[in-house]
Amino acid sequence: MVKTRKIIQAVIMIPKIQKWFRSLRRRDTVIEEIQSSSISSSASQRPSTTPLPKKLLFVLFLLQIFSAMADTMVFSYLPKMVKSFGISEVKTGFYAGWIASAFFLGRIPFSFAWGYISDIKGRRFAAILSSLTMSLATIFFGFSTTFWWALSFRLIQGCLNGLPIICKAIVSAMCDNTNLSNAMTLVLASYNTGIIIGPSLAGFLVFPHDAYPSVFSEDNIFHKYPISMPNFVLAFGLSTSIILGFKFIPLERSSKNNEKNYLLDPIEKRKRYDNVFDTDRSTSEDSIESASSVDEYLTVSMKLGHMCDIGGYFQIIEPKIIHNEDNNIKNGKMKRMSLLEKWKTSKARKCFSNKWCVVCCLLYAIFSVVGIGLSELIPLYLATSRDYGGMALSTREIGVAFLISAALLLILQLTVITWVAKRYGARFLYITGSIAFGLAMPLLPLTGRINNESTMWVVLVLVLVLLLSPMAAGFLAINILVNNTVEEDLLGSANGLAMSMSSIGRMIAPSMVGTLLTWSLHNVEIGTDNQNGADHTNAMGFPFNHYFTFFVLSLIAFTNAIIAFWIPSTLDNRPSKQDFQNDCTCSEDSSGGFEDRKVTDITVSFFNPTLEFDGDDQL
Repeated sequence: MVKTRKIIQAVIMIPKIQKWFRSLRRRDTVIEEIQSSSISSSASQRPSTTPLPKKLLFVLFLLQIFSAMADTMVFSYLPKMVKSFGISEVKTGFYAGWIASAFFLGRIPFSFAWGYISDIKGRRFAAILSSLTMSLATIFFGFSTTFWWALSFRLIQGCLNGLPIICKAIVSAMCDNTNLSNAMTLVLASYNTGIIIGPSLAGFLVFPHDAYPSVFSEDNIFHKYPISMPNFVLAFGLSTSIILGFKFIPLERSSKNNEKNYLLDPIEKRKRYDNVFDTDRSTSEDSIESASSVDEYLTVSMKLGHMCDIGGYFQIIEPKIIHNEDNNIKNGKMKRMSLLEKWKTSKARKCFSNKWCVVCCLLYAIFSVVGIGLSELIPLYLATSRDYGGMALSTREIGVAFLISAALLLILQLTVITWVAKRYGARFLYITGSIAFGLAMPLLPLTGRINNESTMWVVLVLVLVLLLSPMAAGFLAINILVNNTVEEDLLGSANGLAMSMSSIGRMIAPSMVGTLLTWSLHNVEIGTDNQNGADHTNAMGFPFNHYFTFFVLSLIAFTNAIIAFWIPSTLDNRPSKQDFQNDCTCSEDSSGGFEDRKVTDITVSFFNPTLEFDGDDQL
């Protein structure tokens, strides 16, 4: 009996055991479905990359190339141009430095001005205006026959060149988070390409009578104005960009008063309007006038919304909010802000109060001293005679050297430099670029000691690539770091501040390099040069000879790398809003309110909610 009872109990338990196993299988299946659905949902939530505006980027690509050419095109023929003014070889570096510095001197105060014009009149208008005025100034610079004429129009060129700031603003406005980095990389790469193409092209086109006497006779205009041809080419390119800018650069859509709808926006896609009418009427004027902050207006709106529950229709009050910093006078009702109040609410103050933004802008200025200083020093040294330790190359040979190195540099930009930036971050790229810059600097004067011409050319091209690659990497990295120090609404101000500070460095570099090179050539131990009237009997020799300028730039580059070690690695990525929640003292007053934002209008709307939407719960 006992065995029979156990057998019966076992038979009875079989369905229960089977049911238990089925429940386990069902649970595992549910877990797998949940996991797969979560993976698929997370994958579907990943935003797809927005296609780049190719036509717009093509126009910006051309504008950036021509802007960079205007910056550095003069460097390849600057020594010979200064000598054509009747200036001796020993003093050539001094006068050449002032002509090169004048461009960046004019850009220091006008960087903010071009940003202001682009914000008020529109970015397309600013780009076209800058291109038009730059083309005219470039043509007049091509007619330079005296030092003061060249200095004056070089200064005017710097004042009128706002294209770098405008192009960055256009890219930031027309791209989103999915494609902004790619577009900015192309824009910066185009600028670096123009830095190389400009001197290379100018080296072929200047002084055409000396290079091609059978083609350009003495009575030709290009013989009377030997530097006019490359400037005519640049002016033609800028004029072509104006036509393309009219066609492909879009007009901005103005957002009137920065209107915000804090009540309807969160449920805009869930409601259905049946009997909607909007009236701009003064609802509860006493409460409206008494409330001064956003939170108080929202409280008034909520109360009025509950009071108007009539016939199944719910009322929502929409406060339209503007920022005092953007519109301080509306219909004569708002008081005019003082200069101190305007400064407290300005974007410039927010940038200056951002420690890492200021530090990165300073690094931008220091790196500009090294980069632009090298850009002028290379053609000056290559054009210096061998008696002074130089290489005695013609402008055409200098252009060939730049052209070959530019082709190799472009390949490195698209492969190695981009890979390092993505793999290790902008901070690492900037530090390694500065160190490599300093180490490669003394290699150029060592190249002048090679007597074999074929070997000299191979080594020269390799040294130029070793010098120009860290320069391109450094400028790319510092632009990324500057943009990663601020939120999206301060990108324009941060770029304007960075451009102004870098222009200071770019202004200092040519005059500093020219003065140092002139002084160092007096220390070359070659005796007395009767032709130039320079006494070398008391020359100091190495390292104060023609190596000295390169050593100074190396020291600045190493100092730059040391300062960059203090930059946090978090700047390799775009900041989140949480990173700035503890630093929003500029936008809030001491009591924690938002006194800079006022409600200017109240819009009343009625709608009949659908079955899926419970108005009472939401209100």
